[in-house]
Amino acid sequence: MKSLSAVLVVLAFAGPAWAGPPAHREVADDVATLVRLGDRARLEGRFAEAEASYRAALALRADSAVALRFALSLAALGKALEAAPILERLSSAAELSDDARSEAARALSDAKKQLVTIELRASLGGASMELDGVVAGLSPMPSPVFVEAGAHTIRARREGFLTAQASIDAKAGDRYVIDLDLLPDPTVAPRWPALAAQAPYTTTPTLEDYFLPPGGPVRAIGLGLALTMGLGGAAALGIADANDQLIADYKSGVRRQNAPSCFEQKPASDLDCQRLAQSVTASRNGNMAGMILLTGAGVGAAVALLSVFLLPPPSFQAGRAGNGHSILKLSPAAGPSFGGLSLEATW
Repeated sequence: MKSLSAVLVVLAFAGPAWAGPPAHREVADDVATLVRLGDRARLEGRFAEAEASYRAALALRADSAVALRFALSLAALGKALEAAPILERLSSAAELSDDARSEAARALSDAKKQLVTIELRASLGGASMELDGVVAGLSPMPSPVFVEAGAHTIRARREGFLTAQASIDAKAGDRYVIDLDLLPDPTVAPRWPALAAQAPYTTTPTLEDYFLPPGGPVRAIGLGLALTMGLGGAAALGIADANDQLIADYKSGVRRQNAPSCFEQKPASDLDCQRLAQSVTASRNGNMAGMILLTGAGVGAAVALLSVFLLPPPSFQAGRAGNGHSILKLSPAAGPSFGGLSLEATW
């Protein structure tokens, strides 16, 4: 079986077909000459010469139309393993015409009959996906991986998590979907426990899940404190604001009338001055109580938020085997351009 690294080299080579720099006039002339030589050789059945010409042209300037001819030449030479990844991308390339995309799709369908198509998935993003010891990419993988028939081992790795693994023995033309669930490594002490939760979840938690034990009561208390103390703080500040307005009105009236002020000449026993003193006290107490209550509301909201990370909902356990052993399930899979068995791995 050819090494997966050869496929990755072809992918790296084909990638510039969508992001190459503009060519100078001399380069454009060289590219046009190489493409004409490749077209002539391909029409005459000299596919090895056509492949060499197209490869040289792509090395000078990336072009999707030339990449398609290059991939078709590879397929004609029986190099399906190299051609399939390029055809996979070209079959949906927006810069190609409908006819060109259809031609790429037909060639891809023929190539898949000679290969094994594997779709790699992991429960965590950013996990290193390995196929037969060679890194195929990071999850989530944007496209399937093509390999030759035979036994293959798939692994998903990420720092702080146990390595997930699955093995298959595939025949040409089969398609597999490998789901690997990464579980936290209990021997690795998390640097920040709040971020050590086993997320993302294998199933999306519902609103009710967030209020299940053990984190549910903590979240409920935090949200309750945030709501009640927030409303209480708002009410206290409202009372203080109303009394501040009364004090401001009193001072404004005294200034207009040039009358003695309770703060200066009027005796404290004066009824108006007593009411003013009550307003001053109510304003001071209201502001103090409002600040305390709003601080408590902030603490309650912080407790509720942190509990989501420290005590995540239990729904991430849904669908796992529960005993730590991998379970492989084969089921028929069919589509417009493939057929075979689908393999699912859970932990």
